[in-house]
Amino acid sequence: MPAKATIKSGQFIDHKYRKIVFKSWLVKKALAQIYIVHGFSEHIDNYQDIIPLLNKNGFSCHIMDLPGHGLSEGIRGHIDDFQDYIENLDLFFKSNPYHQSDLPVFLMGHSLGGAIVNRFSLNTKVNINGIILTSPLCGLLLNNKIFSLVFRRLSRKSKTLLFPKPFIFKHLNRTVSKEKYYKTDPLRLHCISPALFLELEKNITKTKISASKLKIPILIFASSKDKVVSFDAIIRYYQTVSSKDKKLITYGEAMHELLQEEEHSQIIKIASDWIKKRI
Repeated sequence: MPAKATIKSGQFIDHKYRKIVFKSWLVKKALAQIYIVHGFSEHIDNYQDIIPLLNKNGFSCHIMDLPGHGLSEGIRGHIDDFQDYIENLDLFFKSNPYHQSDLPVFLMGHSLGGAIVNRFSLNTKVNINGIILTSPLCGLLLNNKIFSLVFRRLSRKSKTLLFPKPFIFKHLNRTVSKEKYYKTDPLRLHCISPALFLELEKNITKTKISASKLKIPILIFASSKDKVVSFDAIIRYYQTVSSKDKKLITYGEAMHELLQEEEHSQIIKIASDWIKKRI
Protein backbone atom coordinates (compact mmCIF):
# COMPACT_ATOMS: atom_id res chain seq x y z
CA MET A 1 0.00 0.00 0.00
CA PRO A 2 1.40 3.44 -0.92
CA ALA A 3 2.72 5.63 1.87
CA LYS A 4 0.59 8.41 3.27
CA ALA A 5 0.46 11.34 0.86
CA THR A 6 2.46 14.52 1.37
CA ILE A 7 0.16 17.55 1.16
CA LYS A 8 1.42 20.69 -0.58
CA SER A 9 -0.37 24.02 -0.97
CA GLY A 10 0.13 26.75 -3.51
CA GLN A 11 -1.42 29.51 -5.55
CA PHE A 12 -1.21 31.14 -8.96
CA ILE A 13 -2.56 34.33 -10.51
CA ASP A 14 -5.03 33.86 -13.34
CA HIS A 15 -5.63 35.97 -16.48
CA LYS A 16 -7.89 38.33 -14.53
CA TYR A 17 -5.34 38.81 -11.74
CA ARG A 18 -7.25 36.70 -9.23
CA LYS A 19 -5.38 34.59 -6.71
CA ILE A 20 -6.29 30.93 -7.26
CA VAL A 21 -5.39 28.52 -4.44
CA PHE A 22 -4.76 24.81 -4.79
CA LYS A 23 -3.53 21.72 -2.96
CA SER A 24 -1.66 18.63 -4.10
CA TRP A 25 -1.57 15.25 -2.36
CA LEU A 26 1.64 13.56 -3.51
CA VAL A 27 2.10 9.82 -3.22
CA LYS A 28 5.52 8.18 -3.40
CA LYS A 29 5.81 5.80 -6.36
CA ALA A 30 2.39 6.91 -7.53
CA LEU A 31 0.76 5.04 -10.41
CA ALA A 32 -0.98 8.12 -11.84
CA GLN A 33 -2.17 11.60 -10.92
CA ILE A 34 -5.70 12.94 -10.88
CA TYR A 35 -6.74 16.56 -11.36
CA ILE A 36 -10.08 17.08 -9.61
CA VAL A 37 -12.48 19.88 -10.55
CA HIS A 38 -15.14 20.57 -7.92
CA GLY A 39 -18.77 21.52 -8.46
CA PHE A 40 -20.62 24.81 -8.01
CA SER A 41 -20.59 26.06 -4.38
CA GLU A 42 -17.93 23.50 -3.37
CA HIS A 43 -14.27 23.92 -2.48
CA ILE A 44 -11.10 21.91 -1.84
CA ASP A 45 -11.99 20.74 1.68
CA ASN A 46 -15.20 19.08 0.45
CA TYR A 47 -12.93 16.39 -1.03
CA GLN A 48 -10.92 15.60 2.09
CA ASP A 49 -12.73 12.26 2.49
CA ILE A 50 -12.32 10.91 -1.03
CA ILE A 51 -8.78 12.08 -1.80
CA PRO A 52 -7.19 9.80 0.85
CA LEU A 53 -9.07 6.89 -0.76
CA LEU A 54 -7.53 7.78 -4.11
CA ASN A 55 -4.12 8.13 -2.45
CA LYS A 56 -4.43 4.61 -1.00
CA ASN A 57 -4.98 3.33 -4.52
CA GLY A 58 -1.70 4.89 -5.60
CA PHE A 59 -2.83 8.18 -7.10
CA SER A 60 -1.49 11.65 -6.44
CA CYS A 61 -4.25 14.28 -6.52
CA HIS A 62 -4.42 17.97 -7.38
CA ILE A 63 -7.40 20.28 -6.84
CA MET A 64 -7.92 24.05 -6.97
CA ASP A 65 -10.69 26.32 -5.72
CA LEU A 66 -12.40 27.70 -8.81
CA PRO A 67 -12.63 31.51 -9.14
CA GLY A 68 -15.25 32.87 -6.75
CA HIS A 69 -15.16 29.65 -4.70
CA GLY A 70 -13.43 28.58 -1.51
CA LEU A 71 -10.29 30.59 -0.80
CA SER A 72 -9.71 31.69 -4.39
CA GLU A 73 -10.39 35.30 -5.31
CA GLY A 74 -13.30 36.44 -7.42
CA ILE A 75 -16.87 37.56 -6.81
CA ARG A 76 -18.65 34.83 -4.85
CA GLY A 77 -21.05 32.80 -6.99
CA HIS A 78 -20.21 34.74 -10.14
CA ILE A 79 -18.28 34.33 -13.38
CA ASP A 80 -18.23 36.63 -16.41
CA ASP A 81 -17.50 33.90 -18.91
CA PHE A 82 -17.49 30.09 -18.61
CA GLN A 83 -14.22 30.12 -20.52
CA ASP A 84 -12.60 31.56 -17.36
CA TYR A 85 -13.00 28.16 -15.69
CA ILE A 86 -11.40 26.36 -18.62
CA GLU A 87 -8.49 28.80 -18.78
CA ASN A 88 -7.90 28.42 -15.04
CA LEU A 89 -7.72 24.64 -15.36
CA ASP A 90 -5.19 25.09 -18.16
CA LEU A 91 -3.19 27.49 -15.98
CA PHE A 92 -3.34 25.00 -13.13
CA PHE A 93 -1.51 22.45 -15.28
CA LYS A 94 1.06 25.02 -16.37
CA SER A 95 1.58 26.59 -12.92
CA ASN A 96 1.46 23.59 -10.59
CA PRO A 97 5.00 22.96 -9.31
CA TYR A 98 3.84 19.62 -7.91
CA HIS A 99 2.69 18.23 -11.27
CA GLN A 100 4.44 14.89 -11.77
CA SER A 101 5.34 14.97 -15.45
CA ASP A 102 6.33 11.31 -15.57
CA LEU A 103 2.85 10.11 -14.50
CA PRO A 104 -0.32 9.50 -16.53
CA VAL A 105 -2.98 12.20 -16.12
CA PHE A 106 -6.66 11.63 -15.38
CA LEU A 107 -9.34 14.26 -14.84
CA MET A 108 -12.24 13.97 -12.41
CA GLY A 109 -15.06 16.49 -12.44
CA HIS A 110 -18.25 16.77 -10.41
CA SER A 111 -21.36 18.59 -11.69
CA LEU A 112 -20.08 22.01 -12.84
CA GLY A 113 -16.61 20.47 -12.65
CA GLY A 114 -17.76 17.76 -15.04
CA ALA A 115 -18.85 20.39 -17.55
CA ILE A 116 -15.47 22.11 -17.22
CA VAL A 117 -13.59 18.83 -17.69
CA ASN A 118 -15.66 18.01 -20.77
CA ARG A 119 -14.90 21.34 -22.49
CA PHE A 120 -11.25 21.37 -21.40
CA SER A 121 -10.62 17.86 -22.69
CA LEU A 122 -11.69 18.76 -26.22
CA ASN A 123 -9.04 21.41 -26.86
CA THR A 124 -6.19 20.88 -24.42
CA LYS A 125 -2.65 19.92 -25.38
CA VAL A 126 -2.34 18.02 -22.09
CA ASN A 127 -2.08 14.28 -22.69
CA ILE A 128 -5.14 13.01 -20.80
CA ASN A 129 -5.44 9.26 -20.25
CA GLY A 130 -9.10 9.39 -19.23
CA ILE A 131 -11.83 11.40 -17.56
CA ILE A 132 -14.24 10.55 -14.75
CA LEU A 133 -17.47 12.52 -14.34
CA THR A 134 -19.93 12.42 -11.43
CA SER A 135 -23.36 14.02 -11.92
CA PRO A 136 -22.01 16.09 -14.84
CA LEU A 137 -23.87 19.28 -15.71
CA CYS A 138 -25.36 18.25 -19.06
CA GLY A 139 -28.77 19.76 -18.34
CA LEU A 140 -30.76 21.21 -15.44
CA LEU A 141 -34.00 19.97 -13.94
CA LEU A 142 -35.14 23.55 -13.44
CA ASN A 143 -37.60 25.13 -15.84
CA ASN A 144 -34.83 26.80 -17.82
CA LYS A 145 -37.13 29.05 -19.84
CA ILE A 146 -38.56 30.70 -16.73
CA PHE A 147 -35.20 31.03 -14.96
CA SER A 148 -33.54 32.25 -18.15
CA LEU A 149 -36.13 34.97 -18.56
CA VAL A 150 -35.82 36.03 -14.92
CA PHE A 151 -32.03 36.05 -14.89
CA ARG A 152 -31.78 37.82 -18.24
CA ARG A 153 -33.91 40.63 -16.90
CA LEU A 154 -31.93 40.74 -13.67
CA SER A 155 -28.61 40.76 -15.53
CA ARG A 156 -29.61 43.99 -17.29
CA LYS A 157 -29.57 45.66 -13.88
CA SER A 158 -26.56 43.86 -12.48
CA LYS A 159 -24.69 40.78 -13.72
CA THR A 160 -23.08 40.30 -10.32
CA LEU A 161 -26.12 40.79 -8.07
CA LEU A 162 -26.34 37.61 -6.00
CA PHE A 163 -29.48 35.55 -5.41
CA PRO A 164 -30.08 32.42 -3.31
CA LYS A 165 -29.22 29.37 -5.37
CA PRO A 166 -32.33 27.30 -6.25
CA PHE A 167 -31.09 24.11 -4.57
CA ILE A 168 -31.39 23.12 -0.91
CA PHE A 169 -29.83 20.31 1.09
CA LYS A 170 -32.50 17.72 0.24
CA HIS A 171 -31.67 18.20 -3.44
CA LEU A 172 -28.03 17.40 -2.82
CA ASN A 173 -27.64 14.61 -0.28
CA ARG A 174 -29.84 12.08 1.49
CA THR A 175 -27.45 11.70 4.46
CA VAL A 176 -29.22 13.79 7.10
CA SER A 177 -26.19 13.92 9.40
CA LYS A 178 -24.40 16.07 6.81
CA GLU A 179 -27.05 18.76 6.68
CA LYS A 180 -25.52 20.80 9.52
CA TYR A 181 -22.14 20.74 7.77
CA TYR A 182 -23.69 21.97 4.52
CA LYS A 183 -25.41 24.85 6.29
CA THR A 184 -22.52 25.95 8.52
CA ASP A 185 -19.57 25.51 6.14
CA PRO A 186 -18.30 29.13 5.82
CA LEU A 187 -16.73 28.50 2.41
CA ARG A 188 -19.75 26.90 0.79
CA LEU A 189 -21.68 29.12 -1.60
CA HIS A 190 -25.40 29.70 -1.14
CA CYS A 191 -25.86 32.24 -3.92
CA ILE A 192 -25.53 32.63 -7.65
CA SER A 193 -25.31 35.62 -10.01
CA PRO A 194 -27.47 36.06 -13.13
CA ALA A 195 -24.34 35.99 -15.28
CA LEU A 196 -23.18 32.65 -13.88
CA PHE A 197 -26.58 31.03 -14.40
CA LEU A 198 -26.72 32.25 -18.00
CA GLU A 199 -23.15 31.08 -18.63
CA LEU A 200 -24.06 27.62 -17.29
CA GLU A 201 -27.02 27.55 -19.62
CA LYS A 202 -24.88 28.47 -22.63
CA ASN A 203 -22.31 25.85 -21.71
CA ILE A 204 -24.98 23.14 -21.51
CA THR A 205 -25.79 23.85 -25.15
CA LYS A 206 -22.10 23.73 -26.11
CA THR A 207 -21.69 20.45 -24.20
CA LYS A 208 -24.50 18.87 -26.22
CA ILE A 209 -22.95 20.05 -29.49
CA SER A 210 -19.39 18.97 -28.63
CA ALA A 211 -20.10 15.57 -27.04
CA SER A 212 -19.62 13.70 -30.32
CA LYS A 213 -16.05 15.05 -30.53
CA LEU A 214 -14.97 13.46 -27.24
CA LYS A 215 -12.86 10.41 -28.05
CA ILE A 216 -10.79 9.74 -24.91
CA PRO A 217 -11.74 7.06 -22.32
CA ILE A 218 -14.60 8.25 -20.13
CA LEU A 219 -16.34 6.90 -17.02
CA ILE A 220 -19.58 8.53 -15.87
CA PHE A 221 -21.50 8.13 -12.60
CA ALA A 222 -25.08 9.41 -12.36
CA SER A 223 -28.22 8.97 -10.27
CA SER A 224 -31.79 8.72 -11.50
CA LYS A 225 -32.85 10.56 -8.32
CA ASP A 226 -30.67 13.58 -9.00
CA LYS A 227 -32.75 16.72 -8.31
CA VAL A 228 -30.18 19.19 -9.65
CA VAL A 229 -28.93 18.00 -13.03
CA SER A 230 -30.99 16.11 -15.58
CA PHE A 231 -30.41 12.36 -15.50
CA ASP A 232 -31.94 12.06 -18.97
CA ALA A 233 -29.54 14.71 -20.28
CA ILE A 234 -26.59 12.73 -18.90
CA ILE A 235 -27.85 9.60 -20.66
CA ARG A 236 -28.13 11.50 -23.95
CA TYR A 237 -24.66 12.95 -23.45
CA TYR A 238 -23.23 9.47 -22.81
CA GLN A 239 -24.90 8.10 -25.93
CA THR A 240 -23.51 10.95 -28.03
CA VAL A 241 -19.90 10.67 -26.82
CA SER A 242 -17.93 9.02 -29.63
CA SER A 243 -15.23 7.41 -27.45
CA LYS A 244 -14.97 3.67 -28.02
CA ASP A 245 -13.95 3.32 -24.38
CA LYS A 246 -16.89 4.64 -22.39
CA LYS A 247 -18.85 3.40 -19.38
CA LEU A 248 -21.90 4.69 -17.50
CA ILE A 249 -22.76 3.57 -13.96
CA THR A 250 -26.10 4.63 -12.52
CA TYR A 251 -27.60 4.68 -9.04
CA GLY A 252 -31.22 4.71 -7.96
CA GLU A 253 -31.09 6.08 -4.41
CA ALA A 254 -28.19 8.52 -4.20
CA MET A 255 -28.74 12.24 -4.73
CA HIS A 256 -26.70 14.80 -6.66
CA GLU A 257 -23.47 14.92 -4.65
CA LEU A 258 -22.40 11.35 -5.32
CA LEU A 259 -18.93 11.82 -3.87
CA GLN A 260 -20.45 12.89 -0.54
CA GLU A 261 -23.10 10.16 -0.48
CA GLU A 262 -23.05 6.68 1.12
CA GLU A 263 -21.88 5.22 -2.19
CA HIS A 264 -18.71 7.34 -2.36
CA SER A 265 -16.34 4.51 -1.30
CA GLN A 266 -17.77 2.20 -3.95
CA ILE A 267 -17.51 4.91 -6.58
CA ILE A 268 -13.85 5.55 -5.74
CA LYS A 269 -13.13 1.80 -5.85
CA ILE A 270 -14.73 1.46 -9.29
CA ALA A 271 -12.98 4.59 -10.56
CA SER A 272 -9.60 3.44 -9.18
CA ASP A 273 -9.87 0.03 -10.83
CA TRP A 274 -10.91 1.73 -14.07
CA ILE A 275 -7.88 4.01 -13.96
CA LYS A 276 -5.44 1.18 -13.25
CA LYS A 277 -6.62 -0.65 -16.37
CA ARG A 278 -5.83 2.43 -18.47
CA ILE A 279 -2.34 3.23 -17.24
